[in-house]
Amino acid sequence: MSRKKPWGIPDEKPVFECFVLVVRGRVLTWYYKRSRKKQASLPKGCGEYANYPTAVKMILKTKRRRKGLLKRLFALKWRPCWMISLVYPYRIAYEVTPETIKSDLAYLGRKIRKWYPNSYFFYQIDYSKNSGFHIHLIGRAGNNPPKLGKLPIKEALPQWWISRIKSDEAHRIKVGFLRTVKDSHKVCSYLLRGEKFEDHLRVTSHMGNRYSFGCFNKRNAKSVKCKAYDISVDAFPEIRKIIAFDTHENSKRTSDSYLCDHDNKVMNAGSGLHIINDPALAKKIKRKLAQLKKSKKRKK
Repeated sequence: MSRKKPWGIPDEKPVFECFVLVVRGRVLTWYYKRSRKKQASLPKGCGEYANYPTAVKMILKTKRRRKGLLKRLFALKWRPCWMISLVYPYRIAYEVTPETIKSDLAYLGRKIRKWYPNSYFFYQIDYSKNSGFHIHLIGRAGNNPPKLGKLPIKEALPQWWISRIKSDEAHRIKVGFLRTVKDSHKVCSYLLRGEKFEDHLRVTSHMGNRYSFGCFNKRNAKSVKCKAYDISVDAFPEIRKIIAFDTHENSKRTSDSYLCDHDNKVMNAGSGLHIINDPALAKKIKRKLAQLKKSKKRKK
C-alpha cells in the first residue's frame, strides 16, 4: 500500500526562475534558468535544428562557430601578441580543397608544437574576394625556441609556409606584432566582425563537417576565471539596459545594422553573448545589483 503524503507538503518542488549572468574576461553571456533539474537529452537526430532546411542549418552552424571562437579569444588569460596571415598562391587560392587545408594545418601544428612548446596559436580559415581561402594565426610564441636558437616566430612561420606551398612570393605572408591590449582586441574584433559573416558562411559550406577554427597547444591557451550572478526575472531588465549601453561604446568596429540586431538581442533574448567594451562594466552591473537589492529591502 502506498503511503499518503503528510499535509502541507507539495506534490512538486517549487520552480526557481532567474537569469544567470556569466562574466569571463571580456565575454559576457546570459541564459534563462527555470529550475535546477537536468533536462533529458534528446535522441540523436532530434535536436532543435533537426527540421530546419539545409541553408538554415548552415547559417546556424556558422553562427555557433563564430561564437565559439569569440568566447575563446576574448576570455584569454594572456592576450595574443602575434597575428599572422598565410595566403595560398592565386592559382589554387579559390579552389583549394578542404583536404589540402586540413593537411597544411596539421603540418603547421606539428611545427609549432615541436619548436614552440610554450606557445599557443588559434587558427581560423577565412575567405575574401581578393585572397580566396587563407589561414589566420593569432597567439603567443612563448619563450625562445631551444632548438631553433633565437629564430623568432615572425621568421620561422614564413619559412615553413613558403616551403609548404612551394612559392617564394613575399606577399603570401603577413606578420603583425600586437604591442598593446588594444591592438589584440582590435584584431580579434576584425577577424569576427559582422561584415565577415558571408565569408565565414562560405568557409563553413566549403569545409563541411571539418572545423573552421581550432588551437595549437591548447593547454597553454588558458582562460580567466568566470564570475556568475543569479539575477531575478524582475531585476534583469535593468541589467539589460547597462549591457545595451555598452554596445555603442565601440560602435565604429561594425555596421549600424549589426549593432541594431545585437541591441535587439540584448534587450529581448532569453540567452545571448556580448563582448565587453567598457572594462568597468562588470563593476557597474554589481553596483546596480546592490542598488536593486537595497530598494527591494526598503519596499518590504
